[in-house]
Amino acid sequence: MEAYYPDPLPLKKIKEEKYKEIIMEINLELGRFDGMLKFNSEKEIVEAFLRAEEVLAAASLEVSELSFDEYWDKLLDRGYEADDLVEIRFMIDDYSKYYQEDFSLDLLNSFQESLYNNRNRRRLEQSQLHRERQGWLVQAAKRFDIRLYIHPKEDKIRFLFNNLNNFIRKSQLHPLITAAIAYGQLVMIHPWRYANGRVTGSLIPFLFNHLGITRERNFYLSSIFSQEKEHYYQQLVSLFKAKTWDEWIYYFLRKLQEQLIKINEHKTPLIINTYRNCSNELNKLESKLTSKYVDTLFSNPIFSKREIEGKYSFINYGTLSDYTSLLIELGYIIKDNRKRHINYVFAILKEL
Repeated sequence: MEAYYPDPLPLKKIKEEKYKEIIMEINLELGRFDGMLKFNSEKEIVEAFLRAEEVLAAASLEVSELSFDEYWDKLLDRGYEADDLVEIRFMIDDYSKYYQEDFSLDLLNSFQESLYNNRNRRRLEQSQLHRERQGWLVQAAKRFDIRLYIHPKEDKIRFLFNNLNNFIRKSQLHPLITAAIAYGQLVMIHPWRYANGRVTGSLIPFLFNHLGITRERNFYLSSIFSQEKEHYYQQLVSLFKAKTWDEWIYYFLRKLQEQLIKINEHKTPLIINTYRNCSNELNKLESKLTSKYVDTLFSNPIFSKREIEGKYSFINYGTLSDYTSLLIELGYIIKDNRKRHINYVFAILKEL
């Protein structure tokens, strides 16, 4: 099979009128989303959990032969890629760091390099933005009986990458349509040999903020895609093979709308209620630092106790262990199956 080359942007014959109604509905939900977080005292807690959920979901999209629930179970299994949860913790920290930078696609390259290095593999040179050899987009799509295309060759990727960057900066389309096209195009370019799904997922909060869709870099989409991988991959297949951009844009906007509704009506209330319930339980221990411990734990939805102890000077390891044990007993936290260097995960991340 020959390599596939996406058409350079901008696309021709994109009629914005056909998306007018769903864009209006999305804008209403975006207003609720921004307003709800702006005036919420637990804003940072909610954002920490949404960020952790994004990292988990984006990573699961790269493991196409497993559903999200199967991927979750494997993460907690000592026998499966024991360092995956450690890498996910690093990724969450990287998200926080890179989200402070000005938007550019080269910033995504730096983010990808950091993810690669976190895996303790050989160090990438900055020039290795692009893959050294071609490959299939989804090698493990046997579960869905889907064969995707072969990526563009390396000598074409820099051109496509720069073309996408120019499109994002100069597009005259509605920002939501620009975002839909940019996401689909980056998936087709598939610039890196490692962590394409996670880096492409990280484009959304950067892009939405850059285009003025959201006030902050705090909105993510990967979880809504990971819950229906087969349909997601089928949409990509259609885009690759038939260049069904109108269909892809509508699919992207519909998933965006669904994600906003879920965040506004389910995810945010669940995170806040869990935070308040845990605070009430831990306050029974009558420690002056209880609230600081609660906020620390909820700011790190996936953690190791040694990591927490090293990041916060007020943390006492024994007290942290007592709090963690109580939250495990109450079902709020679960731990992986390691015997040493145990990872702890808030259970609601699977429910979001």
